[in-house]
Amino acid sequence: MTEDNIVKFPDIKDRVHILHFKVPAVISMHKKANSDIALEIRRLNEHEGIGQAWVPAKNMTEAKKKLHDMIKVTEWIDDA
Repeated sequence: MTEDNIVKFPDIKDRVHILHFKVPAVISMHKKANSDIALEIRRLNEHEGIGQAWVPAKNMTEAKKKLHDMIKVTEWIDDA
């Protein structure tokens, strides 16, 4: 088979996904090198907080995994 017969698709580029979530009131963060995740969290009560993150990823599943690897997400909040 020659290279002329192969259709090459461009790589899927990362896009920024906006995630809403709940976390424990006290969190620990594990930021990795080259991580471009931005987030803000506010405390709802003494047991939990609510947050929003902007995560560059190829799809929503990858975005959630990246954020969950960084902080302990207890619940995802859907906007739908």
